[in-house]
Amino acid sequence: MATSALVVQEPWVDSHADGVLIRTTFADTPVSWDLPTNTAVVPRGEALVLTALMPAMRLGIPLVLPAGWPIDALFQTHIEELQGIWQLWFPGLRRIAIEAEIAEQTNLPVGRAAGFSGGVDSSYTVATRRSALDALVFVAGIDTKRRNDLLMARIIERNRDTA
Repeated sequence: MATSALVVQEPWVDSHADGVLIRTTFADTPVSWDLPTNTAVVPRGEALVLTALMPAMRLGIPLVLPAGWPIDALFQTHIEELQGIWQLWFPGLRRIAIEAEIAEQTNLPVGRAAGFSGGVDSSYTVATRRSALDALVFVAGIDTKRRNDLLMARIIERNRDTA
């Protein structure tokens, strides 16, 4: 039976002594974001879209966000452009619809982040752009398989120390 949409489940937000943990699931895949202490969490769907977009494009099915997690209209436009770029890079991907509430224009906090794996490229980015960065983003499972929990824990700890 074919799946008709990739549905992102309602995120669960937990503040704890070391920060804020946000968890969700899509396509039976758990996803989490571990944010620094005192991070204000505003329910927004942009991170959800960026996380689930490529899997949805690979399946060629719409991406559906939970109610109450809207995306910005300008972000939606740029995601349309990103889909075109990813199709050039990865010919098997298909453009998909994103079903999400559109947020009213607000003055959200802004900042700059860079992907950080701990490798040469991302370390160079941090070394040369450190003063322009507000955050580093590590996505477990892209460079290293998530099957090895001990190795993943070491990598996450090393990246935190480096950050």
